[in-house]
Amino acid sequence: MSLRFPRAMWSAVLPSVLLLGGVALAAKAVVEIREFLVPSPDALPHDPAVAPDGALWTAEQHANKLGRLDVATGQFREYPLTTADSGPHGLVVDPAGTVWFTERVIHIPRSSILRGSSGSPCREGM
Repeated sequence: MSLRFPRAMWSAVLPSVLLLGGVALAAKAVVEIREFLVPSPDALPHDPAVAPDGALWTAEQHANKLGRLDVATGQFREYPLTTADSGPHGLVVDPAGTVWFTERVIHIPRSSILRGSSGSPCREGM
């Protein structure tokens, strides 16, 4: 006894089978995981963001710094913040490469920016 499926059923089933097959093939892709040390101990790095140049930026909340990792070379550079105990967080990088983050200032959140990969923090209240 052979089963016959209506054409409408095949048009729904075939794309699903192809999609699942593609996912199964993609799942077999080789993945490389590399770990990098943050220079400041107990920095609590979080909110990673990738810049247009491929660098990985992170807020170092407990170290009161921002960090920039060049993933190609492994070089990690830290940018100390001028506001004491500001607890930077909420870091993002816009398409122009400007790093935006928030910090605590006497427990009042404020937005700040870091211009370019070698500049110092430049505050702009928002």
